[in-house]
Order: sequence, then structure tokens, then C-alpha cells
Amino acid sequence: MRKNRQGMSVGVVSLIMIFVVFLLVSLAVLSLTTASANARMADKSLSMQSAYYEADANAQETLAQIDGVLRASGPDPGALEALNRGVTYDPESATIRFDTRISDTATLKSELRVEGDSVSVIQWQTVPDGEWQTDSDTKNLWKGGV
Repeated sequence: MRKNRQGMSVGVVSLIMIFVVFLLVSLAVLSLTTASANARMADKSLSMQSAYYEADANAQETLAQIDGVLRASGPDPGALEALNRGVTYDPESATIRFDTRISDTATLKSELRVEGDSVSVIQWQTVPDGEWQTDSDTKNLWKGGV
């Protein structure tokens, strides 16, 4: 008796289908984890941006109050400190400084130069609080050389 050997057997087709389904499931899981990580990053970015703009609005309000004090009484250190916003005045350099907290890790530093009865902005910068800490679990990284 002669067996007919045309085409592929059912076992090979089943193995290929299982492999294709496994690949599709793997890609779906990878896509889901990537989308989840992107969503977390977007939420973090949104909260940091919102905190920055809130701090900037508070700093602008402080700037407006400082401008009002300067127009009313000139660069009076007592009147500036009475604002209760952490404003310091240095008469030698004619500068006013104050900080506005953005978050636990960042501060908006502002420095103004007094020019008569008005001010000009010298510095309006976001600076990190504290030092950056590296991971303590730094595997054996290549240091260069041989």
C-alpha cells in the first residue's frame, strides 16, 4: 500500500498556529506595558507642569506686591519683609531675592534688581533641591581602559 504524501500534515500547521498566537500575545502584553508606562509618565509630567505654573503664578503675585511696595515707599526692607513671602533685600547690590516652592524636589528662585521705584528681573529659574542621588545598586559598570 502506498501512502499519499501531498501537502503538510496537520501537526505542523498546529505548531505554526501556536507559535503565531504566542507571538501575538507577547506583542499585546508588550504594547500594554508600554502604554501603561507612557500614561504614568504623562501623569507625572502633567502634575509637574501644573505645580510649576502654580508656583509661577505665586511668584508673579509676589513680584506685583514688591512692585507695589516699591512704588509706594521705595526699597524699604521692613515693608518688603512685611509681605511675609520670604523676600530679602540687599541694599549694597540693590537686589531683591525670594524663593517659591514648586514641589519637594524643585524651587523657583527669583532675583530682581531695584531701579528707582521699579524692578527688573535678573533671575527667574527652576532649581533642584538637594543633590541627585545615584542608585546604590550599580552593577559592575565598565570604567574604560582594558
